[in-house]
Amino acid sequence: DTISITSLNLTPSETSITAKINSTPSAYKYYYSLDEDVWYESSLDEYTINDLKPNTNYTVYVKAEDSSGEVVKYSATTKTTDTTKPKLKIERGNFVLDEEDTVNHINYEYYKSLYFDVTATDNDQVNSVKYCVSSSECTSNTNLTLTENKSSIQMPNASGGQVLCVTATDKVGNEIKKCEEISYPDEEDE
Repeated sequence: DTISITSLNLTPSETSITAKINSTPSAYKYYYSLDEDVWYESSLDEYTINDLKPNTNYTVYVKAEDSSGEVVKYSATTKTTDTTKPKLKIERGNFVLDEEDTVNHINYEYYKSLYFDVTATDNDQVNSVKYCVSSSECTSNTNLTLTENKSSIQMPNASGGQVLCVTATDKVGNEIKKCEEISYPDEEDE
């Protein structure tokens, strides 16, 4: 019988695609490729191609060879998935402290100015980063521009009792939100 590939089932994940070849009759050898230059040979009708980029279209090329050396070719296209949320880090950055004398002779330090450093990364690409500042958790709605995945936010009022919330979203809509409370520096009695 002449060999033929009846179907090619592709199962994508974030960084790999598993290809399952259905051939009639069963093949002697199978070959798998993404570019038709580099081929992976296997005696199995199923093979996983690894180290791929998330959320990317790939065409998988396959060949089936029978025991007489006859080879047939087939291809199909799929897109790798992306279900991983971005990574988000918020750290206290540059700050300037000042002291204030109160009527009760209590000195307390407060932030004369305060910055938070934000780092947002993703397994593919961060699409947007937004932030908000309020007295409690809030909905991030101010765009933050990143340079090499980083940016700084100057607090509009550096006193305590405020919350900074940052939300990072990737190209497919995976989202992460973190909030950081701004607390007063330590109080001291004189």
